[in-house]
Amino acid sequence: MGSGPWDIGGACHDAAVTPEDRAEEAIVRVTSAMAEGERRDGQIEMARAVADTIRRRSHLVVEAGTGTGKSLAYLVPAVLSGHRVVVATATLALQDQLAGKDLPFLAEHIGRPVE
Repeated sequence: MGSGPWDIGGACHDAAVTPEDRAEEAIVRVTSAMAEGERRDGQIEMARAVADTIRRRSHLVVEAGTGTGKSLAYLVPAVLSGHRVVVATATLALQDQLAGKDLPFLAEHIGRPVE
Protein backbone atom coordinates (compact mmCIF):
# COMPACT_ATOMS: atom_id res chain seq x y z
CA MET A 1 0.00 0.00 0.00
CA GLY A 2 1.29 3.37 -0.96
CA SER A 3 2.43 6.20 1.18
CA GLY A 4 5.40 7.10 -0.99
CA PRO A 5 5.88 10.01 -3.32
CA TRP A 6 3.00 10.76 -5.64
CA ASP A 7 0.46 8.70 -3.67
CA ILE A 8 -2.79 10.50 -2.97
CA GLY A 9 -4.45 10.01 0.36
CA GLY A 10 -2.42 6.89 1.09
CA ALA A 11 -3.99 5.05 -1.84
CA CYS A 12 -1.95 2.51 -3.75
CA HIS A 13 -1.75 3.29 -7.45
CA ASP A 14 -0.91 1.33 -10.56
CA ALA A 15 2.72 1.84 -11.55
CA ALA A 16 1.56 2.82 -15.05
CA VAL A 17 -0.10 5.92 -13.64
CA THR A 18 2.30 8.84 -13.99
CA PRO A 19 2.98 11.65 -11.52
CA GLU A 20 1.25 13.91 -14.04
CA ASP A 21 -1.89 11.75 -13.84
CA ARG A 22 -1.77 11.80 -10.05
CA ALA A 23 -1.35 15.58 -10.02
CA GLU A 24 -4.39 15.94 -12.28
CA GLU A 25 -6.41 13.56 -10.09
CA ALA A 26 -5.45 15.55 -7.00
CA ILE A 27 -6.25 18.93 -8.60
CA VAL A 28 -9.71 17.64 -9.51
CA ARG A 29 -10.20 16.29 -5.97
CA VAL A 30 -9.06 19.52 -4.33
CA THR A 31 -11.06 21.87 -6.54
CA SER A 32 -14.15 19.69 -6.10
CA ALA A 33 -13.82 20.15 -2.34
CA MET A 34 -13.77 23.94 -2.65
CA ALA A 35 -16.98 25.89 -2.17
CA GLU A 36 -16.72 27.46 -5.62
CA GLY A 37 -14.38 24.92 -7.16
CA GLU A 38 -14.47 24.51 -10.89
CA ARG A 39 -12.46 22.66 -13.51
CA ARG A 40 -9.82 24.89 -15.05
CA ASP A 41 -8.04 23.30 -17.97
CA GLY A 42 -5.11 25.72 -17.67
CA GLN A 43 -4.67 24.77 -14.02
CA ILE A 44 -4.65 21.07 -14.87
CA GLU A 45 -2.18 21.62 -17.70
CA MET A 46 0.12 23.57 -15.37
CA ALA A 47 -0.12 20.97 -12.58
CA ARG A 48 0.81 18.22 -15.03
CA ALA A 49 3.76 20.28 -16.30
CA VAL A 50 4.97 20.96 -12.75
CA ALA A 51 4.68 17.26 -11.83
CA ASP A 52 6.65 16.31 -14.93
CA THR A 53 9.30 18.90 -14.15
CA ILE A 54 9.68 17.73 -10.54
CA ARG A 55 9.90 14.10 -11.71
CA ARG A 56 12.61 14.99 -14.23
CA ARG A 57 14.37 17.30 -11.71
CA SER A 58 14.30 20.03 -14.30
CA HIS A 59 13.18 23.67 -14.51
CA LEU A 60 9.93 25.21 -15.64
CA VAL A 61 8.77 28.75 -16.31
CA VAL A 62 5.02 29.29 -16.50
CA GLU A 63 3.07 32.41 -17.30
CA ALA A 64 -0.63 32.40 -16.52
CA GLY A 65 -3.23 35.07 -15.98
CA THR A 66 -5.19 35.97 -12.88
CA GLY A 67 -7.76 33.36 -11.92
CA THR A 68 -5.94 30.45 -13.54
CA GLY A 69 -5.36 28.71 -10.23
CA LYS A 70 -1.59 28.92 -10.32
CA SER A 71 -1.06 28.45 -6.58
CA LEU A 72 -2.80 25.08 -6.44
CA ALA A 73 -1.30 24.09 -9.79
CA TYR A 74 2.22 24.26 -8.38
CA LEU A 75 1.46 23.32 -4.77
CA VAL A 76 -0.40 20.07 -5.51
CA PRO A 77 2.44 18.40 -7.45
CA ALA A 78 4.99 19.78 -4.98
CA VAL A 79 3.16 18.25 -2.01
CA LEU A 80 2.55 14.97 -3.84
CA SER A 81 6.21 14.64 -4.81
CA GLY A 82 7.31 14.28 -1.21
CA HIS A 83 10.30 16.51 -1.97
CA ARG A 84 11.25 19.67 -0.14
CA VAL A 85 10.24 22.54 -2.41
CA VAL A 86 10.99 26.25 -2.16
CA VAL A 87 8.28 28.64 -3.28
CA ALA A 88 9.21 32.30 -3.66
CA THR A 89 6.41 34.85 -3.62
CA ALA A 90 6.39 38.51 -4.58
CA THR A 91 4.10 39.56 -1.72
CA LEU A 92 3.61 38.77 1.94
CA ALA A 93 -0.12 38.50 1.27
CA LEU A 94 0.44 35.55 -1.09
CA GLN A 95 2.92 33.99 1.32
CA ASP A 96 0.32 34.22 4.10
CA GLN A 97 -2.36 32.75 1.83
CA LEU A 98 -0.16 29.79 0.90
CA ALA A 99 0.96 29.04 4.48
CA GLY A 100 -2.28 29.82 6.27
CA LYS A 101 -4.94 28.67 3.82
CA ASP A 102 -3.80 26.76 0.72
CA LEU A 103 -1.28 24.32 2.23
CA PRO A 104 -3.48 23.26 5.18
CA PHE A 105 -6.41 22.79 2.76
CA LEU A 106 -4.26 20.63 0.49
CA ALA A 107 -2.94 18.55 3.38
CA GLU A 108 -6.53 17.84 4.42
CA HIS A 109 -7.82 16.96 0.96
CA ILE A 110 -4.97 14.98 -0.53
CA GLY A 111 -3.94 13.23 2.66
CA ARG A 112 -0.30 14.32 2.65
CA PRO A 113 1.39 16.14 5.52
CA VAL A 114 2.80 19.57 4.78
CA GLU A 115 5.70 20.81 6.88
